[in-house]
Amino acid sequence: GLQVTIVDPRVPRHANKSERKRSRRHGSPLPHHIVSKFDHAFLTHPDHQTLLAGVSLVVALHADAATEPAVAFAVARGLSVAAVPCCVFPSLFPHRVLPSGKFVKERADFITYLCQSYSLRSQRLERVGGANVACWRKIDHRSSMQHTQSSTHQSQEDTTETTGKEEEQKGGGGGGEVLHGRQREGVCSLCACPLVGAAGEKREGAEKPGLCASCLEGSRTQ
Repeated sequence: GLQVTIVDPRVPRHANKSERKRSRRHGSPLPHHIVSKFDHAFLTHPDHQTLLAGVSLVVALHADAATEPAVAFAVARGLSVAAVPCCVFPSLFPHRVLPSGKFVKERADFITYLCQSYSLRSQRLERVGGANVACWRKIDHRSSMQHTQSSTHQSQEDTTETTGKEEEQKGGGGGGEVLHGRQREGVCSLCACPLVGAAGEKREGAEKPGLCASCLEGSRTQ
């Protein structure tokens, strides 16, 4: 079975008898629990790099403020991901804006934002009550390994095409804040925090493309 690691700031409970029995029957180890927030401090901590390097799937179920960082991490690493958004916390993430210019304040807007910003699909989980829309993508790593050269070539073509679209958007005065299939500009690729301040100035330490000051400092200390 798969080795599962849970990252959660809450103190974990011990597995009960039925869970231990089911684990033995299916040959699946019990989940390992790390008491921590899934944020830039966790992602850049030297003790976690071996774990993060071996991740094959990221799952974020009602992960609150960690939802977008989890998705951003998976997309940046080329991993499969499934996230079920719940709380939006608009005051903590004022940089989230839809192409229409609308700020992301409602759950439905958050789902749209995640799917458009990170090229995810959405699917309603009919058997689950409450917040039950999953934003997901599945990566076939075997297929990716077989087509590395063609993917690299296609990526170069896509980059050229995207650059052209960005120039068109700048000339036409459009919003163009969401780049389909890529990390949004102005957002850290590791923890998904904004790279620019409220007044539009570039934040100190953001000279390295895609990293905020905190993640950049963490990368320097490793």
